[in-house]
Amino acid sequence: MKKNQSHSRVVQWLFSRIADVIVPEVFTNYQVQNTLVSTALFESGVTVENGEMKSQLQAGAESFAVAYWLDPAAGAEADVTNDDPTILSTPQKIGAGKQVVRKSFLHASWGEMSLASELSGSDALVRIQDRVQAYWDQQLQKRLIATLRGVLYSNVANNASDMVVDISAASGDAASFNGSAVVDTALTLGDRLGDVKAIAMHSAIYGQALKANEITFFKLSENSIELPTYKGMAVIIDDSLSPVAGVYTTILMGQGARWFCHFSASRWLWNRD
Repeated sequence: MKKNQSHSRVVQWLFSRIADVIVPEVFTNYQVQNTLVSTALFESGVTVENGEMKSQLQAGAESFAVAYWLDPAAGAEADVTNDDPTILSTPQKIGAGKQVVRKSFLHASWGEMSLASELSGSDALVRIQDRVQAYWDQQLQKRLIATLRGVLYSNVANNASDMVVDISAASGDAASFNGSAVVDTALTLGDRLGDVKAIAMHSAIYGQALKANEITFFKLSENSIELPTYKGMAVIIDDSLSPVAGVYTTILMGQGARWFCHFSASRWLWNRD
């Protein structure tokens, strides 16, 4: 005789309960407190969505490769023509490369108890819905900063720091943020230094540049807000570029320097009890 077997699975749910909210003695509307975390680096335009990458997201595997052609304009010197029919042009080749894209599988959930919202006089679930997009913006921001730091550390470890200018070990004013170091960093691109369109920095570094009168403001139109620039580059102020061991990292970037894409593999489920 085959015995019936029963299986149980314990799932722990976290809900906003009475202890997590303020029950007002006198009824007043709840005031919201938004996290003062800017996502300027993510929203600046240096990070753009890539359609080719997006088409690969629904496929299997944890990563995929995006191929690209190298620039034939950087090839060998052109042949000199003459009237000798035996001397032919030497064909050049065009190279290709690939970038490996790693997928990140992320999810988050929120829940609330109806009694908690009723006693608090404000619907916690509505508040959650209002801030979900901001939550994901900040999550993507954190991952972008981590990726950029990874590029920096890889360049130091594997490419002799040919994209990095480190002034942290200098003495005196030379160890602080300065225009000369910024120009030296741009010059790591050689004659492509004009491709640099933006500079991302922590607000503390921005404050140093502002006090040194190195920030220039301009308006795109008469009614637009003033935009800060540093040596012709748009300034992105973002405190996600927090110091590591007391050392700040400032990043120079071109338009569309970083690619990204996203795909929602599931639907929203709001859990209320």
